[in-house]
Amino acid sequence: MASIMPPIPRFFFLYVEPCLCFFGGALQPVLNPLSITSLLPPQLAGRGTSSPEPTPLETMLGLQSATLMFMISMVTVGARVYAKDPKVVHAYVAASAITDFPHWASFAYVLGWEGLRQWRTWETPLWAQLFIPVFTFLFKIGYLGGFLGEERVVDRPREKKGILSIPGTHELLAHSVQMPRAKRPLGEADPNASRRASNPKASKTSTGRIRKKADGQILQGDSEEPSNLPKHNATRNNPPEKALISCPKPVTSTSPEPTNREHKFAANSRYRLHLPGSKYLTNVNNGGGTNSVHRDQGSRAGSRSVESESTIHMRDINYKTKDNSKLRALLSDRCMSTCGSREELISRLEKSTFDYDTYSSEQIVELLNGRHLKNTSLGSKEVKIQRLLLNDSLDRDTSNYEDVKLYVQVDVSRDILEGLVAKQEAMLTEVDRSYSTSTWTLAKLRAVLKDRKLASSGTKDEMITRLRANDRKMLVKDISKAEQRYHTLKQQLEAQIGHPVEDTDLMKTEQSVDVLDNKLQSQAQMRRPGKPICDYNWRESHWASRSERELWDICQCRGMPASGPKAALIKWLETGSVEYEDLYAGSLEMICYRRGIKHKSGEKKVDLILRLKEADEQEENAE
Repeated sequence: MASIMPPIPRFFFLYVEPCLCFFGGALQPVLNPLSITSLLPPQLAGRGTSSPEPTPLETMLGLQSATLMFMISMVTVGARVYAKDPKVVHAYVAASAITDFPHWASFAYVLGWEGLRQWRTWETPLWAQLFIPVFTFLFKIGYLGGFLGEERVVDRPREKKGILSIPGTHELLAHSVQMPRAKRPLGEADPNASRRASNPKASKTSTGRIRKKADGQILQGDSEEPSNLPKHNATRNNPPEKALISCPKPVTSTSPEPTNREHKFAANSRYRLHLPGSKYLTNVNNGGGTNSVHRDQGSRAGSRSVESESTIHMRDINYKTKDNSKLRALLSDRCMSTCGSREELISRLEKSTFDYDTYSSEQIVELLNGRHLKNTSLGSKEVKIQRLLLNDSLDRDTSNYEDVKLYVQVDVSRDILEGLVAKQEAMLTEVDRSYSTSTWTLAKLRAVLKDRKLASSGTKDEMITRLRANDRKMLVKDISKAEQRYHTLKQQLEAQIGHPVEDTDLMKTEQSVDVLDNKLQSQAQMRRPGKPICDYNWRESHWASRSERELWDICQCRGMPASGPKAALIKWLETGSVEYEDLYAGSLEMICYRRGIKHKSGEKKVDLILRLKEADEQEENAE
């Protein structure tokens, strides 16, 4: 709570008020229980004895008052140190201010009119009990009203992300989901299967397989995992640790080999921050850079492939038009030093003969994640490199939050300015039809004039003319303010990125790069081979001639707990077991529902399999 307050209220609420509550309200009654009754004049105190020693009732009241004030002081300190929500802070201060009124009312009720008239005879403790709350009340009202300064915004700590720290989640998840095939003798299948009245139950093994019972005996099989697989529990709440991949040494012709200090600086010099839901801007150059990827749509042949449209080489990139943050990002991705002036950074990149082929596919994925691109693991290594080069051609660093924020502010302020200028031109060139005489009544016109502090006398046409003139005057002021704000933000952006920004639409170039990037993703998606749900070889089986419906009826009679594709059904009939991976996701949901396993509707198949395997392990450990 204190961290969001201005300096003066923070000092008062954190130190002054708790000390007043503790020393004046809690400690004083403990040391002198008569301090409560001595506040009132003798005729109102009501003491039945003249002894200087406190009575038991006075001692009890003093200790109870001290306990309450001690609690208030502790709650005040605790709430004002740990509360971060401004609403909670304001509610606490407002409640504390409201309680001052019952405090004053209690003294006024006990003193009465006679006691209030004799204010000249009041003792110093009574004056302190009445006027110290006035001082604290004014502070509380001043803080709530904003008269003591504006509140501060406490930002969340930003998380630094390493450039080449590749998470090993996909590899570990693959080991946890794709369990090894168990070695088991094939069960003898009945070619003339018939419906049975009994429904044999299914059993579960530690490898995630569903086994069936036949004639009271479980089919024997090897349920142990090979010892060479990693043992872990990769769940959604406890992801495996990230695996660090070393940075390969880039090949440079003239630049010296970076030292260990430069490697360390390059690996920690960038903040990978994300601003979701924003449409970013990019700088438009005049001579190169992003123009190398902004092709003429009309000159392209219809048969040209996506690779030929999006192929970019490092020699085609114009580094002189890049933002400062983009230059450092490119150097960091190449494991080169990011120190020096803008000219030194550009010279270092132009002299470098670095090639992304020196990186592995996993490292390229990590670089794409650092640029905040989507579907980074899609496609081959060549496709990933082309996507990375497409992003290199942009002048803006897509992962730098501060630059993105300024780009968006400049773009919005320019749009506002252009809208106001267009409105002014429309007023000058076209007939002004605002404040139509058919829809605006005299009462409505007078109300608008009164609100703008203009004269409301005259005829209806005179009022409309007066309002239109005022609109033009206000529009000129709005244009002046918008123009000043636009130029201020533009100067801040140019000072931060290191080069001038053109007064043009900055989104067009980045949109063309996004189109090419989406085409690369679509082509990689189409080239991805389809993976069957169950890879069991069923075409040579004697069950292959049966339809999937017939096979499912037979499997239901033999106790198969869930459905799957035709390959899974035949696998169940021939081997007596299937794996969770062989079944449909909807069937896995039904298994979770029957076993009472908590899951979400429409949850991914991988997550359902993990939940089922964890439940199997817990049941085995319980046994």
